[in-house]
Amino acid sequence: MTVASWVLMQQVFLYLVATFVNSSNVGKFLLFSDLHYDRFYATALAANEHDAYTKGCNESNAPLFSKYYCDSSRELVESFVVNAAYACPEPDFIIFTGDATRHDIFKENPSETVYDAYDFLNKVLRKKFPNTPLASLPPIDLGNNDFDENYHEDVSSLKPCLLGANGSLPLSTSNWLSNMATYFRSRYFISDEEAAVFSCGGYLSRQVIDGLHIIVLNSVLWSTNLRTSTYSDVSIEEDNVDPFGQHIWLIEELTNLRGAGKKAYITGHTPLIVDVGIAETHLSRYYDTISSFSDVVAGQMFGHLHSNSLFVSNKLDDELPPIIVIGSISPSNGNDPTFSVVSYDRGETKFPLDLTSYTLALDEDIFILEGNVAQFRPLFSSLLEFFGMEALTNVEVSNLAGRLITGGSELRVKYWQKWNGLPDHSNCSDDVNCLIAKSCTIACGLSKDLYEHCNQHKALGFDNMGCSLPLFAYEVAEDPPIQKTLQNMLVYLDLLVCFLKLLIVAAIFIHVMRTEPD
Repeated sequence: MTVASWVLMQQVFLYLVATFVNSSNVGKFLLFSDLHYDRFYATALAANEHDAYTKGCNESNAPLFSKYYCDSSRELVESFVVNAAYACPEPDFIIFTGDATRHDIFKENPSETVYDAYDFLNKVLRKKFPNTPLASLPPIDLGNNDFDENYHEDVSSLKPCLLGANGSLPLSTSNWLSNMATYFRSRYFISDEEAAVFSCGGYLSRQVIDGLHIIVLNSVLWSTNLRTSTYSDVSIEEDNVDPFGQHIWLIEELTNLRGAGKKAYITGHTPLIVDVGIAETHLSRYYDTISSFSDVVAGQMFGHLHSNSLFVSNKLDDELPPIIVIGSISPSNGNDPTFSVVSYDRGETKFPLDLTSYTLALDEDIFILEGNVAQFRPLFSSLLEFFGMEALTNVEVSNLAGRLITGGSELRVKYWQKWNGLPDHSNCSDDVNCLIAKSCTIACGLSKDLYEHCNQHKALGFDNMGCSLPLFAYEVAEDPPIQKTLQNMLVYLDLLVCFLKLLIVAAIFIHVMRTEPD
């Protein structure tokens, strides 16, 4: 083979390698929430949060994979993890957004019940994801049920949990958090610093891959339902109150990440939106913070609602990712168990790009994969295709909110009944006011003022409050025909260029193979 031919072969090889590397810039991670594992399911001590619906949860012949309005059985949790391992056998990392513990924890030893739930979750995840390092497994994310009582967390300090000037670790003033950090030190925490920060405030930050941190917020601290004793005479809605200094700590952490040129996913249990019990003052402070760090925040993910949802993050640019709320494993709200596999950019942005949701329809025949493992089936392969979106961005979710009103019943059924999945949404399809209220939450749900203005001006549409919901009085804007034609021509041109590249590569290989050696 001539030197020229060898150089040519090297160039082809490097081209193919570059193509492969470029395609590998899309990674995947597992996203799930609200496990609500009930170790007493199918016994007299089963959780019984919804008295009107839960007949059968405490019976010995209760359905193996749980039932609507009950918490998760052991078999349901194990089935979820087995299916997650089939769907994404080598995730870059795993995110869990809280509430591992069953409802009604006060019926039994609370700490034992909480610890048992997180122990069980850790055990089944490590068994099915043996190659996933501890740093990439989900850290503890405290939901409102992960305490000795619902929403009961004694706020014993208003100081942020920061390292001292000499590198000294922050001190804990919370027995509950301190005991959790001590008990789970080797199973959930990757360093003494991470454990100390959690012990101090119930929040933490961890690098899961090169250049990307997961910031886990203690969202219970900002809830209007929070029950505390040490600072019981101080309203958490006052502007100067910062439970465990979480706001200050968040700013410090984002500042450090910006200085290091890194990105962050912000996660927590309760979504930071209106009408879910988050104090308005904390919503305002949080969104003022992340709008100042829009170059760092690459994604926001929460749980708690037991339903899949998307929300526009109004204070961030249109082309930045929206808020993702993931549904629950537990069917305790009458929902089907669900989890998602999220595709994301491993490159510079780290943005979530798309996701696939998997569900177990409890009202249909359940297919058994192996032993006592039920099959979760994909609801769709691509969220973007399912909802006709161009990208997972704020502007596309805003447009989706408008189309959920003007776009016909098929889209509404897809979103509210199939993907969102809560039974109380099934009667909303023909109620215009109901649909508008829900779309206002999707597009304008980050503050009470934005939401109320949107809902009150539904006849005219939303215009000047910084919320980009399309006008309700008109059909959702379509691209002009000439613009659509040009877009289609560009797509076909790209395909033609790719085809020509393949022909060139093939021709080079044929030339090299036919070249006689010297």
